[in-house]
Amino acid sequence: MAKTSEHDALVEPERKSTESDLTTKAQNETAETAGATANATPAEATPAQETKAAAEGVAKLHAPRLDGADIAAAANHAAAKAWEKYRAHILNRIAEKEIARDIVTLAGMTEIYCADHHAAADRTPYESEATAVGMYPQHKIPRLCPECAAHLRYGEVRRALCRREPRPACKTCKSHCYTPTESAWQRRAMAYAGPRAMFRGHAIEAIRHLIHTRKS
Repeated sequence: MAKTSEHDALVEPERKSTESDLTTKAQNETAETAGATANATPAEATPAQETKAAAEGVAKLHAPRLDGADIAAAANHAAAKAWEKYRAHILNRIAEKEIARDIVTLAGMTEIYCADHHAAADRTPYESEATAVGMYPQHKIPRLCPECAAHLRYGEVRRALCRREPRPACKTCKSHCYTPTESAWQRRAMAYAGPRAMFRGHAIEAIRHLIHTRKS
């Protein structure tokens, strides 16, 4: 019994000393790791990343300007000229169910884009030659700012004058009838509004448009 007590008296201090050394070592390693992490510098961009960033910068620099009263005025002017020259034909075309439906879908998408981007603007019930002849269901007449109204009026005319039968989706059509600026504006608005249309009162139009685009 005395020998056991003597053995414990010799081993216990050694065990505690070993545990203390291990604890101190672990704490030191943790501190070193934390210090290395804190002093680490961000990884340098690879040549491929630098090239991509430069290309994106050039694209933004040369991208067409899509917003502004002058851009909207140009769209309005083009639509007015089309109505003046092709009024009877446009009226006949927007009386067709499919064309009217496409225009109403475009109007709904434009309204979503306008509501989220131009909330501070004076957004009023849309008026055009198409609304004047009752093409729009009353509850589908959008509320738009003057600029978005001009772009929609342009889109109404282009849809009515489209001669492709069956009509492909605009994004897949090989012969664009829009001006480059208007085409870019419409793509931007549709890309924004499309995913949101399901939850903003345009679910049926959004599904129909998606199916039509995928079939094109």
